[in-house]
Amino acid sequence: MEQIFSGNYVKIIPRVDLDSIIAASLLLHNLAERGVEVVVNFDLKNVLEGGVEGVLLLNLPPPKNAKLHVAPRQQNSTVTGSIVYEMDRKFGVSVWGKMLAISIGVYDGYDIGKEGFRGVEKSILNELLTKGVIEQELGFRFWGYRRVSIAKALTRTINPPLPGLTGREDSAGRILSELKIPASVRASETSIEQDQNVLRKFIQLLDSTIIGDKAFKERLQRRLVGYVYTTTMNGVLLDLLELSASLSIYMSLLKESPIHLLQLSISQKLLYDFLNIYEETVDSIAMSLSSVFEAPNKIIELPDPLVRPELVIEAVRFILPGEVKKPLVVRKNGYLMTSVNELLRAGFPVEEVYSHCDPLQLCWVKEDGSLVKT
Repeated sequence: MEQIFSGNYVKIIPRVDLDSIIAASLLLHNLAERGVEVVVNFDLKNVLEGGVEGVLLLNLPPPKNAKLHVAPRQQNSTVTGSIVYEMDRKFGVSVWGKMLAISIGVYDGYDIGKEGFRGVEKSILNELLTKGVIEQELGFRFWGYRRVSIAKALTRTINPPLPGLTGREDSAGRILSELKIPASVRASETSIEQDQNVLRKFIQLLDSTIIGDKAFKERLQRRLVGYVYTTTMNGVLLDLLELSASLSIYMSLLKESPIHLLQLSISQKLLYDFLNIYEETVDSIAMSLSSVFEAPNKIIELPDPLVRPELVIEAVRFILPGEVKKPLVVRKNGYLMTSVNELLRAGFPVEEVYSHCDPLQLCWVKEDGSLVKT
């Protein structure tokens, strides 16, 4: 990264996922402030067309024999956390940038149980805690668990998916009825985490409601139980997990959303727009995905208003981690598409993926599984 930091030009090519996009956004903002000419481009054909001087790949493998810079990832860390750590050592990073790194780390599952972060995010987090910027407490990582009613938090969580509970108000209602907890109250207004008997019964009810085998439920537990990180921005309580959840929802709604998300590190005010869109759409999206999660297939019907496949594929992949020989695909308006990450995971050649997917990394697939060149 030293060569990138000390140069006067860099073209950043991120994979379309939250980690890579936020890392690109932070690089764009911080390097441009220091006089570096920065271009961010999602078109993977740029990687194949030569002129690779100053190109930096984020969460993308280089083609064979290509001499390209690939952003390093510290062990047990996201690329966002790794880049924030390196930039902070070099010239400093804003508190907002560090909060984004923690948010992405929690969302992507790098913060595990009581152990917490094991990578560079640990030192970033300790700084934010010491300064009193954020607070942490052990709890459940349902989307909006500290902010909205407990019933909403249980049913709106999409990643990781909760088959049998995501989008199922009736299931959440049964759990809360058994616990004699009104559906309209927030978790902080209940005795769930203070009363060991209530907590034990709550966990048992979750286990009996969520559909999946023992291995799936164990993976799910590692993601759902752990530290909850919150902060207050302009008088509004913000859960850092829900911050990334809102970005993930927004990314799914528009083809061009990756471009819009690049502005987040520059304009913090955009977050409120993303949070408002999230609040308006997340519950209906969760409801439309409930049957997808309960009976997942390798071809997934992508419901309205979703346009991009990444969120749904990532969630279903969590349910079907071993199904890697063929990529998961979504069907939208009669056409099949998938993500760059899913194609690479399934073993498609790097050059084929980069040459076939469109400039915003939507990858179209034929019924036989082969790629359509765009």
